Amino acid sequence: MRGPVRERQGATMSERIVVALQRPVVGPPQLYLLEPGTHGAADQPLSLDLDEIERLVALARVPGPGPAAAGHNQRDWLEAFGSALFEKLMAHPAFESSVLPLLRLNPEKSEPFYLYFQHRMPAVEALPWEALFAPDVGFLSQNHDFAMARMLNTNSTKTEWLFEPPLKIAAVLGAGGVPGESISGDQQWASLAKAAGGAALPVRVKVLTCQDELRDAINLAGLEREVDGAPWVTAELISDRDQLFAAIRGFAPHILHVFCHGIATTRPQLQVATYRDWGSEEPGSILIEGEQLKQNADMDGNIWLVTLNCCETAKDGAGSSSLSMPVACNLVSGGIPVVVGMRERIDDDFANTFCALFYEALLDELSRRLIEAAETGSTDMHWACGLFKVRQSMYERRKADPAWTLPVMHTRLKRFQLKLNPTQRLPAALAPGAPTAARAGTATLSASDLHEYGEELLQLYEDQKAFAAIPGLPERIQRRIDEINRALSA
Repeated sequence: MRGPVRERQGATMSERIVVALQRPVVGPPQLYLLEPGTHGAADQPLSLDLDEIERLVALARVPGPGPAAAGHNQRDWLEAFGSALFEKLMAHPAFESSVLPLLRLNPEKSEPFYLYFQHRMPAVEALPWEALFAPDVGFLSQNHDFAMARMLNTNSTKTEWLFEPPLKIAAVLGAGGVPGESISGDQQWASLAKAAGGAALPVRVKVLTCQDELRDAINLAGLEREVDGAPWVTAELISDRDQLFAAIRGFAPHILHVFCHGIATTRPQLQVATYRDWGSEEPGSILIEGEQLKQNADMDGNIWLVTLNCCETAKDGAGSSSLSMPVACNLVSGGIPVVVGMRERIDDDFANTFCALFYEALLDELSRRLIEAAETGSTDMHWACGLFKVRQSMYERRKADPAWTLPVMHTRLKRFQLKLNPTQRLPAALAPGAPTAARAGTATLSASDLHEYGEELLQLYEDQKAFAAIPGLPERIQRRIDEINRALSA
């Protein structure tokens, strides 16, 4: 893995690596390079061997924790699996010539790696692409510059979102229970409260919960401080579907967080508990499909991101119609710009760990992007960058299983341009030129950092010779060499 992440210089339109997967009317699935499209063979499809895909799917069915997994080296399996996927991509001439050099660079601006499913193929989507492993980089989704997401077709044409502080987060904490246990939303709330309280940008939160004691505790906490002249957080109980949807619409959040049960049956759906369900040790009585959530909770298109911290919300149902589409995919297809879901079942410990890690990273990323928007007028928001710290931390904490590959981010091909209302002023902590951790200068380099910088410089000097004929690439390589030399001399 390459060296630590350094400050990114403020370009508002970052480059992207976008892999397109499509199924033609006749023949096997095809793969081609959508972005960057500068190579002559970029738009030439590479056919995928379905039998080989099936073997990869079988390889992905690795045993989970327990006696069946005794002695099973999950790290080696994930690397072997991710390398096999990467080799399939590199079989395309445009990938080898255009993408591989980009992966060897630590660019001055982030270059997320996206998979774009032009036509949904459940067998291909079921693969844990988040374990994609590249030489000299490692697992791409654990690297800030190549945080991975999946793209879908959508009819939405909106390209710009105007932001007026404060950032508004609505949280539905309705997990209900499972036989023998009620699943509390206390830890989810604690994680959200910590992230909101530590954010540089002002944040208001609306919590909808099935627990009356949690509601009371949150409303009491809301009296501690105000944001934009109102309590920074308020809470109310979930009573029924109509009240739930009306409360979300009335708050008009930028981010919607959902913590409840999810099932990927023939018709994938959420199971949200009401206050009457709490203590019954049963899943929630409110059943919601993705399309219903979009149509009823976001009529005006205010929501930027939906986080589905729920089981199987990025997993296909058993059917073959649009009704079997994962909840996360359904939301993006319906117009939500970005949705995070889970490929498999998760437990409440996983959900709480994810919540704590994700929102701390996401709000930090949003703060940095808003600084860019204040300086340049707009910023190209790459939401996947909020997941790379989650994957890194989960990998370090739970190396015994592939849990870090379970969160999946779905988005759309169109860029997400975040603009500031020119009549609004950013808080002092986010004003252009304000001292932030990212701008405070280069930290003292450790021996490990020095070693990794040295290794990278050696590789860059080799790349200068190998890719001298590719237009624009030698200049990029030299910029990276100069950047490393500045860091070493600081």
